[in-house]
Amino acid sequence: MPTAVELSRNQEGYFTIEDVGADELTFTIRAVATKEVGKDKDVKMVVSFSETPRGLILNKTRTEQLVDAFGKSELIGKRVTLYTDELDVQGRRHKMICLRGATA
Repeated sequence: MPTAVELSRNQEGYFTIEDVGADELTFTIRAVATKEVGKDKDVKMVVSFSETPRGLILNKTRTEQLVDAFGKSELIGKRVTLYTDELDVQGRRHKMICLRGATA
């Protein structure tokens, strides 16, 4: 499993598929905020974690996974596990970072 130092090496500071790989990484949500991301400065929701400087950009699928895990309750302090999976999106299979509520 990568350490927080290893995870902080990504220049943009956001998790990638390669960061998570075959591991499951569990973190505590510190904040959820809108940020400009990427070279086009698109405005996206980003989850920040207490244990690492890296954030996770929320897409529609990850947002739905957060709602499935926690409903519409406050997210700060909730524990989530990041993992990779292949999901059908718009009729095509895509490997992506997913999340679920942590069990411990």
